Amino acid sequence: MVGIQGRPSLSASLVLEDGTRLKGYSFGHGKSTSGEVVFNTGLTGYPEALTDPSYRGQILTLTYPIVGNYGVPSTTERDKYGLLKHVESENIQVSGLLVQDYSHNYSHWNAVKSLSEWLQEEKIPALYGVDTRMLTKIIRDKGTILGKIEFEDQPVEFVDPNKRNLTAEVSVQEKQIFGEGNPYKVIVVDCGIKQNMIRHLVMRDAEVHLVPWNYDYSEDIYDGLFISNGPGDPAMVWDAVLNLRKVLKNERNQPIFGICMGNQLTGLAAGAQTYKLPLGNRGHNQPVINQLNGQAFITSQNHGYAIDEKTLPSDWKSLFINANDNTNEGIMHKDKPIFTAQFHPEAFGGPTDTEFLFDTFMNLVKGGKTSVDHAMGRPFKVPTPPKVSKVLVLGSGGLSIGQAGEFDYSGSQAIKALKEENMKTVLMNPNIASVQTNAEGEKQADVVYFVPITEQFVEDVIRRERPDGILLSMGGQTALNCGVELYDKGVLKRYGVEVLGTPIESVKATEDRQIFSDKLTEIGEKIAPSVAVETEESAVKAAKNIGFPVMVRAAYALGGLGSGLCENEEKLREVARQALKLSNQILIEKSLLGWKEIEYEVVRDAADNCITVCNMENFDPLGVHTGDSVVVAPSQTLSNEEYHMLRETALKVVRHLGIIGECNIQYALHPKSLEYCIIEVNARLSRSSALASKATGYPLAFIAAKLALGIQLPDIKNSTTEQTTACFEPSLDYIVTKIPRWDLDRFHMTSKQIGSSMKSVGEVMAIGRTFEESFQKALRMVHPSVDGFVSKLPSMHQELTDGKLEDELVVPSNTRVYSIAKALHQNYTVDQIHELTSIDHWFLHKLDRIVEIEKDLKNQQLTDYDECDRLYFEELSLERVLDIYQQEVCNGAVISVGGQIPNNLALPLYMNGVNVLGTSPLMIDAAEERSRFSATLDEIGVGQAPWRAVSSVDDALNFAATVGYPCLLRPSYVLSGSAMNVAYGPVELKKFLQEAARVSQDHPVVMTKFIEGAREIEMDAVAKNGKVKEATRKIAEKFNISGPFNTQFLAKDNEIMVIECNLRASRSFPFVSKTVGTDFITVATKIMVNHPLDEHALPDLTTPLQPVGYVGIKVACFGSTANSAFLKALMSTGFRLPKKGILIGIQQSLQPKFLPTANKLRQLGFTLYATEATAQYLNEHNIPAQPVEWPLHSVGVNPTATRLIQDKDVDLVVNLPNQNTKYIKDNYLIRRSSIDCGVPLITNLEV
Repeated sequence: MVGIQGRPSLSASLVLEDGTRLKGYSFGHGKSTSGEVVFNTGLTGYPEALTDPSYRGQILTLTYPIVGNYGVPSTTERDKYGLLKHVESENIQVSGLLVQDYSHNYSHWNAVKSLSEWLQEEKIPALYGVDTRMLTKIIRDKGTILGKIEFEDQPVEFVDPNKRNLTAEVSVQEKQIFGEGNPYKVIVVDCGIKQNMIRHLVMRDAEVHLVPWNYDYSEDIYDGLFISNGPGDPAMVWDAVLNLRKVLKNERNQPIFGICMGNQLTGLAAGAQTYKLPLGNRGHNQPVINQLNGQAFITSQNHGYAIDEKTLPSDWKSLFINANDNTNEGIMHKDKPIFTAQFHPEAFGGPTDTEFLFDTFMNLVKGGKTSVDHAMGRPFKVPTPPKVSKVLVLGSGGLSIGQAGEFDYSGSQAIKALKEENMKTVLMNPNIASVQTNAEGEKQADVVYFVPITEQFVEDVIRRERPDGILLSMGGQTALNCGVELYDKGVLKRYGVEVLGTPIESVKATEDRQIFSDKLTEIGEKIAPSVAVETEESAVKAAKNIGFPVMVRAAYALGGLGSGLCENEEKLREVARQALKLSNQILIEKSLLGWKEIEYEVVRDAADNCITVCNMENFDPLGVHTGDSVVVAPSQTLSNEEYHMLRETALKVVRHLGIIGECNIQYALHPKSLEYCIIEVNARLSRSSALASKATGYPLAFIAAKLALGIQLPDIKNSTTEQTTACFEPSLDYIVTKIPRWDLDRFHMTSKQIGSSMKSVGEVMAIGRTFEESFQKALRMVHPSVDGFVSKLPSMHQELTDGKLEDELVVPSNTRVYSIAKALHQNYTVDQIHELTSIDHWFLHKLDRIVEIEKDLKNQQLTDYDECDRLYFEELSLERVLDIYQQEVCNGAVISVGGQIPNNLALPLYMNGVNVLGTSPLMIDAAEERSRFSATLDEIGVGQAPWRAVSSVDDALNFAATVGYPCLLRPSYVLSGSAMNVAYGPVELKKFLQEAARVSQDHPVVMTKFIEGAREIEMDAVAKNGKVKEATRKIAEKFNISGPFNTQFLAKDNEIMVIECNLRASRSFPFVSKTVGTDFITVATKIMVNHPLDEHALPDLTTPLQPVGYVGIKVACFGSTANSAFLKALMSTGFRLPKKGILIGIQQSLQPKFLPTANKLRQLGFTLYATEATAQYLNEHNIPAQPVEWPLHSVGVNPTATRLIQDKDVDLVVNLPNQNTKYIKDNYLIRRSSIDCGVPLITNLEV
């Protein structure tokens, strides 16, 4: 259900006994109260926590800031055992509740009322707007502290609840029986028991006799004794201690199990002592170690006292310890079947890792085991750690959609971890721009190979380097697929190379859709009804059996490549045909369109210790690839039951598959029930892994690399604290929002719709204490041209007409979020938008709140954490940079190493008093503003193409008439040529001029004569007072450059002309640094901060550089010749060399230049196919070429170009069209078809 409430304005204060006063706003009962202030770090489970009797007398602070999201389920509904189904006791037990941000509008299928309504019914005060982070720090510094919630004119005194017998207040007064008739009688001493404890016992055949806390059961007949949890000081319930002591002394052999206070009472009865903890352990992420076998568990805890295990008698010993603070978490008798747990194995709320303790107890009751040692033997045989000393790490190669910078991060972290363990490391990665391929530094690989990640090249490196281990999970799908191929061909076995981490058979089980489906079926897990097929006809047959719509997924594919939603047979055939060209197997599965998509990041070691580091929820429902969806961490709309149901499943699946290291599991969760299906498991580091690492601060790749060496999770230290263990699950007190970035507008014929195949080229992550804050930040980060959640589209996007608004809401696209803003501004209701988008009501209500606040403000007329000392995940905006500059009391700011966005901030920062290090912002502005830069070049006598700053269409047309077409339009302050276009005539000129003006509104657009047939040359340099040569030297001197810069030239007919100059580090900077062997960024940084520079250490450019290098867009390889380096670089991009047919389409002006190449291809034995004019030209010059027809202009005489591609009659396409041809759309379809069918495509004559 969905609940909507107004926003109460009644204010009150939290007053602490040290005098601290924190203001908040009431969303509960409006009456003052007092108690002990404690905090709980759980991310979910507020209904369960509020009704936990262990919180009696306490004012509970929830550290996760956003509370009330999923409302409150029925608090009176009972299960078949007569126990409360959704809460842990009859009433709310806390004295008060404190939260940062309360969700006035809840959304959940199982909710019947809001948290506020429930609190008011139970007369419990509650405040939101309290700085819970500050409050938590106070409690951590001073220990638990008394406090009071005070309303105006309602003063109350501080009251210490620990002076009362809180157990007596929450215990039953008379015996109650549950599970009557079950075969085993268990006496349960109620010190404040939770309903789920009784449920677990009854489910396991216990007839539970629930008795008061001070009941004397020493003479009763029973099969087992259970001592429950409860609130307060165990010393206050001494009668319970004495009753238990009688049993311990009378040599009875019935098993005893105590939980929480039951643990402390057992210790006291045995003769040990207890003490009060400074903070207590309250949360859902406490790591506990089983002392019998070393196994680790994540547990739910809520206690303020502990047993001093040094005072245990000799016939008792510690059973569990806390892996963080080493406090006792449970004890056992050495001979008798008696054991305890300080934590909560009933897990409501919290993780279910230790539910098995109820099985252990009931097995002892039933007589299956005679001692705790036998009952709790280790269930898993730990394998021998691999004996390796030299590890080959496979990188991901060139950046691509679905596989980008996150794998540079994971590879770098892995190398760091391996070096820490004294491993020799060999890295293969042709991505020249990656940090992991740097040659210098303690954390870098010993040897780096800039070669393609293919079976042939990897075997060559293995033969040369002789590693004894290989790491496949850090290089994305590229490395994983290559590893499988190496394994299948026997390469790894032949050279004695051991796969570290997840075994290859486990990898195959996650990548092969049929094996994956079978594996999940073995453990009774839920997946969407699906069939793996290998032909188009089999796909159609499977879809008809399952029922349309269906989802198609390709095996061994990256970023959802080849997948698609099919509503009918025609669409299915189209998608299946394309998918089968990319993979030899596809999965046809029932569509779960509209379900929630949830992800968990899971870590498992070789000893079967398992944790989930982060869970994430997609803003968009299923149907949009997670790489194209807004994602929040942690999930926001899951109840405790849902959260831990999926977590428990994740651990079960990962264990069954045999994953070692880190993996990602994705679910589809029904929005109106507990039904779920597993979508997939990625047995490697992924995009989501990188997001989870940054969102939580948990170094997943670093830990996974250590686990791959056989090191156990509890033995690895938390790199942040350096004291606690890495075997923990981070509890966040903030929310993270990830928003993708698309560049679809650069490709005019590409659909802006998004779906199951990923299209985004990047993403940003924002952190906030509320969803609204982090969402707004992320939107501003991804598009600096917009102010956040507004109806105005980012620059270069065409504004929507009202008539298309509903279409834009229904069909997901790269701009749908702005359409939602427009709809809310036009008074669409949240329900209406939900019906159109299937986005959860909770998210939509939060967005609606942003719109409402904006309206209110207008009406009121108001104006990688280990690489640096401090890391801010904040938007790169003037306002935020100034905030951080002032907060950190910085002496200067470096803006020249972060690309175009920081460079755009240079002048605004300078105008606000920031000391910009390096080149003056005034000079940066002069270089960025095209007309000023061109004028300066004329002034210093540096050649450039004819140019003019144009201010009108007529001005532009006149210039073009003077210099002749084609002309280039160049806006200022843009990245990667945004809105730069070549106009071949007046029609194009008018169109492109409008586009350029839209992205460069504050600066003139510069037109230059486009020099056809010229070569482009780049020079990357570092200047100190202008010491470089020729034109570059003149530019460096004129602009007084101090730091990195990049100049681009064109060369034709022995004439050199400048294109542009970027006074910052460019994309080619890493390539130049690694080719020359000098870290130019270090040099530039020293110059910017005025450190002395050893100029003799710089390379002498008169020395021949060996080997020669060639760079592609995102890869670089080295070779003994230019051709060798080029071929390696080409293959590193995934380019496959042709073996049979080549399809050629060349514009008329380039045909003579291509003729010698065509002749060589014929001589090599290739069959040449060509579009009409190209085929005619080649045949006229005695080069046989079979003509093909245009896709949209076919007359049926010859096959079409797209049919040749789809039928795999060609394995290379060369397409170099003229933009003025009438076949523009046909050429687009040819290129599109080659990409969709996985056929290599060349669009550059020089290649």
